[in-house]
Amino acid sequence: MYCKVYYICDAKKQTERILKMSRNKLQLIGEKYGRLTVIADMGFSKYQQSQWRCDCSCGNTCVVLGNSLQSGATQSCGCLRIERVKQTQTTHGMTSSATYLTWIRMIQRCENHKNTYYKIYGGRVIKVCKRWRNSFINFFKDMGEKPKGKTLDRIDNDGNYYPHNCRWATRRTQQNNRRNTIYLTFKGKTHTLAQWSRYTKIKYVTLYTRIRHGWTIEDVLTTPILERKTKSQ
Repeated sequence: MYCKVYYICDAKKQTERILKMSRNKLQLIGEKYGRLTVIADMGFSKYQQSQWRCDCSCGNTCVVLGNSLQSGATQSCGCLRIERVKQTQTTHGMTSSATYLTWIRMIQRCENHKNTYYKIYGGRVIKVCKRWRNSFINFFKDMGEKPKGKTLDRIDNDGNYYPHNCRWATRRTQQNNRRNTIYLTFKGKTHTLAQWSRYTKIKYVTLYTRIRHGWTIEDVLTTPILERKTKSQ
């Protein structure tokens, strides 16, 4: 007798809890999370977690927990993970090639603080575009194999590494491209004179003239411009 009453009360509380959870449940239908689009409410799991049926952009359908969707833990039916594994395991057979080494060194210069050349690349906020940073294959498709006697060169020395700003060039071409580039390091930051001109709002020619006259870097970059008085004054 008592057992029956206990179970009835317990079932009633369980029902009330589920109804309360349903009222507080966020409606995710139509929302997109990665490759998934929520299409239907699938109620609760045995642990009282919301469940949602989703269409994946690859064509599959799956049921995902609401928390996993909202936290970003699940972004596909599983196809994304499989693709990443395949990409990791794919061997392009070029790990010892000059082109691959160029790709590695490009990333190191921009991201590795311990790299010898980081100061004049990563230190100047020179970056590698996502297309190249995440895939050597994309870099190879865009640039082709490294020609003998040439190295990777940025056409705009203040620009990032991306397809339209890069070329294979001889050392002489690169030196000619950079012959007028002046780098200044001040308070731990290294930029070209053109960049410092933009940051300090002092004309390039003014900064250059100060350097030619032997000013210290601090004076070159921090001395304010004196306003000229007009004749009427």
